[in-house]
Amino acid sequence: MDISFIISALYVVDVLLKREEDHLKKQELYQLKQKTILKLQQKKLAESLGLYQPTRSNDLVVVYRVSGPDTPDFYFFLLPTEKDLTLPLLEKRGFEFCNPKPKYVPALYYAVAELEKYTLEPPPKKRKNRRKSSIKQNRSIFVCRYLDDRQPFRPYY
Repeated sequence: MDISFIISALYVVDVLLKREEDHLKKQELYQLKQKTILKLQQKKLAESLGLYQPTRSNDLVVVYRVSGPDTPDFYFFLLPTEKDLTLPLLEKRGFEFCNPKPKYVPALYYAVAELEKYTLEPPPKKRKNRRKSSIKQNRSIFVCRYLDDRQPFRPYY
């Protein structure tokens, strides 16, 4: 999977998340965004910069910088968890969080589908348990009933 496409899909979900009116759909999109950012953080493609208080709200948010090998830095905001409250507080004047225009701008349907594929954990591999039977069946290589020793020969007339 191309990381630049994942980042642009995350950007599309983030932009449309702000415009979504349906509360249930908004929750699903937010959880998808959160899972994606945390998975990118595990792969060392995202890092948390600190706590930030936007000018339009009184809530603190955690700022994440997501960058791929060929993509510029994108900034995303998530609500803080208990362990995030120890992060440093970012000054309002020192940072401008303006995301660049992504190379790819997928439709919301494709963006959500790709992020769901990316965040899914692969199912555990099932081990094949094949038992070798200790009793070998007496099978001959002949298909003809005449030569098969398991059934008596019966003429057809």
